[in-house]
Amino acid sequence: MDILSHTITGIAVGAGVGNFVKPPASRGIFILIGALGGAFPDIDAISLWSKFDSTLGSWLHLTHTGEQIYCGKFWYSHHGFFHSLLAMALFGSLFYWIPFLKNKISKKKVVLKVHTMWALTFFLAGTFHLLEDMPTPDNIWGGVRLFFPFEVYIGGWNYIWWWNNYDLFLIILLSAMLAIILLYIPHSFRFKKIITSGILCIGIVMYCFQVHQRPVFIFDSTSSQYPKNEANSLLLQQSLLPPYLYQTMKKLDEHLPLYF
Repeated sequence: MDILSHTITGIAVGAGVGNFVKPPASRGIFILIGALGGAFPDIDAISLWSKFDSTLGSWLHLTHTGEQIYCGKFWYSHHGFFHSLLAMALFGSLFYWIPFLKNKISKKKVVLKVHTMWALTFFLAGTFHLLEDMPTPDNIWGGVRLFFPFEVYIGGWNYIWWWNNYDLFLIILLSAMLAIILLYIPHSFRFKKIITSGILCIGIVMYCFQVHQRPVFIFDSTSSQYPKNEANSLLLQQSLLPPYLYQTMKKLDEHLPLYF
């Protein structure tokens, strides 16, 4: 799964959590924080930036190139620290404390609740990112370093290819859209929380079902088998989706600068 899918997952989480908080002014903030949390773990991919070695690498006196860092198993490599629950908890907590640093200290329970829900939104959105990365190929890392600082990597199950997962993307997108619609429905609507929980739960179940319905087609995730796996991932989508929907998604994929 790539950053666009992760970001939309975060939006779904943000809108979902926002449906449980009453202040209407907080609605957009929950969507934004969810999007940030969903995309955040991939900040460790900055080492692939073309100017990484001449800027950050030089300033920090790193002895390895950005590509070596990305493909390695240093704590700051891809799928390392930033793909851990600890990272999501630490950075998520900033959304609780930052408002207080602006001298807006308040003892009102409602304010404390909103700040707590901001932190929870970021944490949950990032955690879903980690979970979505687990079914991807083992490749270099063999999963994500979920329980950092422990060195064990969890995942790399080869259930899905890195991208071209149009069916999963559509499930995530639909869940996010419905959660956002509910976010702007008045809280006086009696069943709002129940429907929100139901939508997110159904989305998770459908996602897991689609993943486990896939045939085994990733026998080797290394570069030598990359073109074959890439082609097979598209053939799989063609068999899963109606022709008109597959063609629409393929065209969208070709025109967007981000994989999904």
